Amino acid sequence: MMRLVWCAREFQTAYPKDPRRWEAKLITLQYDSMLDAAESPDPAKIESELKEVAAAPDAPKPVKAEARINLIGMHAEASGQDTLTPDLEAEMLSFIHDFPDVPDDAQLQKMRYESLKKSDPAKAAEFLDTLLKDANPAVADMAQAQVQIRDIEKKPLELEFTAMDGSKVDLKKLRGKVVMIDFWATWCGPCMEAMPDVVKLYNRLHDKGLEIIGISLDQDEGRLKAVIKSTGILWPQYFDGKGWQNQISSRYGIAEIPSMWLLDRKGMVVDTDPEDGLEEKIEKLLGQ
Repeated sequence: MMRLVWCAREFQTAYPKDPRRWEAKLITLQYDSMLDAAESPDPAKIESELKEVAAAPDAPKPVKAEARINLIGMHAEASGQDTLTPDLEAEMLSFIHDFPDVPDDAQLQKMRYESLKKSDPAKAAEFLDTLLKDANPAVADMAQAQVQIRDIEKKPLELEFTAMDGSKVDLKKLRGKVVMIDFWATWCGPCMEAMPDVVKLYNRLHDKGLEIIGISLDQDEGRLKAVIKSTGILWPQYFDGKGWQNQISSRYGIAEIPSMWLLDRKGMVVDTDPEDGLEEKIEKLLGQ
């Protein structure tokens, strides 16, 4: 990574008029702070430089899109709200207008749907119906997955399989427990980054009624077993070696990982996006 950043910096210096310098600049913006842990990144400086990339006349379109997505992410994180601010929604709509056929549109439309679902469920349902007909396949697929999740939330979830260790998993037999279903993979960086905290959470709350079920989108069984052992994962795992075509994740329209679902003691799916405040949400369910 350090060499990548060094090369990106050198490219910008050596080729100050090459349009690819903007992609090199993005690389330095994304990885500089990771390499220098002693120096906290300056959000205002990063925002300014991202805006420069996004507005550059000679920057390639995919680079402009990536810069603007990074800006939206920064603004969403800074807002700290469950629902979108008018300015943030306007920024998303502007991106979707300018880049109507990129996969990023699906994530932005999902954020708009989830925000609307919190403030006006009826309008959220209407909005989801329009997204099902979106010309962007990524958006339409996302909407179909949300329809599946919406239907799942209407009755106790049923799921039964034989785990990698030979144990039988049946959600019906876990009623009375709080269950977290973790869709993940060893090749997924954010999944592996979160895993130590998930292990600690399980070890602390398992005796209080928490169960975790892993749905692995891995294809290499040997690697998966090694990671399970090295990270101290004690809960059962579903594995079929099909990657993104995993039978269970595909059934529920999982299009990104990590994805975590929380089930209450009655077996109802009560949260399909609990990463923020995960521990607090689980403890609240355990207290019910």
